[in-house]
Amino acid sequence: MGRELCVANVDVGNGTQLTVATTHLESPCPAPPTWNQMFSAERVVQAKEALTLLKDVPNAIFGGDMNWDDKQDGKPPLPPGWFDAWLQLCPHQVHSYCSGLDLRKGFF
Repeated sequence: MGRELCVANVDVGNGTQLTVATTHLESPCPAPPTWNQMFSAERVVQAKEALTLLKDVPNAIFGGDMNWDDKQDGKPPLPPGWFDAWLQLCPHQVHSYCSGLDLRKGFF
């Protein structure tokens, strides 16, 4: 539904380029008439497409509003060599994204 991948290439000095990309994957929409419009398949395709475009880019960061739900969408489709930076920095955390948590009740 009109989703995009926004990409910026930044010169961070010493001839090093950093690619920063962000997106807003398809949102679940549990609403009438069927109450089951979760759009998981669309979200997975969008994530895979974005990561395919970025997988061979050195020094890339990919973020945004993923609307990811492990129960519906599976594990995030990270290419080989990619990792979740938050989980690398804070390995005691379960997720670096909401995945069903109610952030209003506290995450940390």
